[in-house]
Amino acid sequence: MCNLEVFSSKPDGYIIGVTTDFATAGNMVSSSNLGYTKDDFNFIGTVDMNTNVLYLSKNFPGEKTFNGVIQYAKAHPGELTIGTTSAAQQMVLTSMAKSAGIDISPILFSGGSVSFNNLLGGHIDACFAAPTFAQQAIANDCAMVAVASHERFEPLADVPSFKEMGYDVINNTLSRVFYVPKDTPEEIVEFLSNTLQEVTDNDEFKEFLKKSGVMYRFAGHKELTERFNQTYDSLAQVVKEKPELEK
Repeated sequence: MCNLEVFSSKPDGYIIGVTTDFATAGNMVSSSNLGYTKDDFNFIGTVDMNTNVLYLSKNFPGEKTFNGVIQYAKAHPGELTIGTTSAAQQMVLTSMAKSAGIDISPILFSGGSVSFNNLLGGHIDACFAAPTFAQQAIANDCAMVAVASHERFEPLADVPSFKEMGYDVINNTLSRVFYVPKDTPEEIVEFLSNTLQEVTDNDEFKEFLKKSGVMYRFAGHKELTERFNQTYDSLAQVVKEKPELEK
């Protein structure tokens, strides 16, 4: 169910929407004609955590590390091509480029598979995509040089984060979030949040997520709301500094 349908429904807890937090925040920041704002969300919670990975082509013309990316980009200003799939991803890469002092050329594709296939085909130098492509990357000698969450991503524990390497990059954690209309009573939101945790905090569900390449990470109403607002503010700052990212 789309965001507008949820927001226009009766705030009684019976109509629940599901979206992804980072992409939604990015769309809100970059678009002024969505018909809703972040204040129309009343979050229930989330049960998973994912991130994006910077993959390098097997033919990348430099050292296959993030330091190698920086060295290449400084030697070839504006020539480093990185596949992306959303405005939010481009905002993360913009913050990465600013922190590293490099000039890059993000290329927007219609989806992660399209972006990654262009990487495999040697049409781009790098791509910024989900960890679900990790096995394909390994099989095709494509290096994984950084994850965009501030903490290391457990399924790819050997891949460092931008943050730990000393770069001030937006904390790009990705979660599926459950939400209801903004006027839903607090007691209903808390009940739904507690119920969500009760039904998902078990080994069977955690193993299901793990097989999908996703970590189990519960966050309730208050924690998720705070995190979403922090993400929104971080992305809004990037757009303020680089208004061409706004649609």
